[in-house]
Amino acid sequence: MLRLPGLRAPLNRGHLKKAFTCIGRAFGRVPTAIIKSDVAYALQITQSNFRVLESFDIPLINTNILEIGPGINFGPQLIMASYGAHVTVSDRFLAPWDDAYHPMFYEKLLEAWQGPSDALRAVIHAKGYPAEILTCIDQPAESLTRIPDETFHVVFSNAVLEHVSDLPAVVGTLRRITKEGGFNNHQIDFRDHRDFSRPLEFLLMDDSKFSATAKDYPDLGNRWRPSQVIELFERAGFSILLKNFDAPVPHDYLQAFLARLHASQSPFRNHDVADFSHGFMRLSMSIKAMIKGPAPDADNGDRR
Repeated sequence: MLRLPGLRAPLNRGHLKKAFTCIGRAFGRVPTAIIKSDVAYALQITQSNFRVLESFDIPLINTNILEIGPGINFGPQLIMASYGAHVTVSDRFLAPWDDAYHPMFYEKLLEAWQGPSDALRAVIHAKGYPAEILTCIDQPAESLTRIPDETFHVVFSNAVLEHVSDLPAVVGTLRRITKEGGFNNHQIDFRDHRDFSRPLEFLLMDDSKFSATAKDYPDLGNRWRPSQVIELFERAGFSILLKNFDAPVPHDYLQAFLARLHASQSPFRNHDVADFSHGFMRLSMSIKAMIKGPAPDADNGDRR
């Protein structure tokens, strides 16, 4: 983890990527290493999404899919669109087309991808995102008022829900916009984003200190724990089909953390220890009966 003089917290890979991307834009070209890394990540997310869909027997053709918080590029979403899915991307700060980044990124992704690619070719040709290829919505996940009720067969997010300011509102919105029998898959990163090597530190703070710290570190992440997130989704009407945990917290760090936690004034000092054991959780959920294809047109307080 890199730390520069004058910074309050270490720089993680995301910070470095943003910095180099901004520098590249200033000179009219993003470094090739950033493009190569982003292409590899886009392919990783694509394969992950495909495995999830295949494991639950969900086809792509004519399926309405939403990705919340897709990031700086829409590569995985355009690949799904190339297979016949009707894809929407949404974000409070949805990334616009950037001539210093996107043409090169999509060209390199096209070179690396061996499957259907009509949607990728279309955005390269258009130098933007034609509405008939991709629906883009720049609204927060808490509301998504431009999306009608029961629109999507499938909703994805990757490392997004830990950043939302009002998770209960987001879960309610996801319930509203997902079709009956629809499917959601969300990977959530529960770590303190200031320093991934010390993933539980923000749980030591009382609520007032956490609120003040979050103002200095907008990417800090909220403090919802896995069991609380599961309960929110179940209360909203989702049935949990599968939950996978990853990034186990190192044993020695966890034991030392628990001693400090129990001596603190944190609202988590009496929380179930099992909720601190892993950094990631992937939830696969449905509403009532799972679809097999596109339907006919027809204490859990605010953790900030």
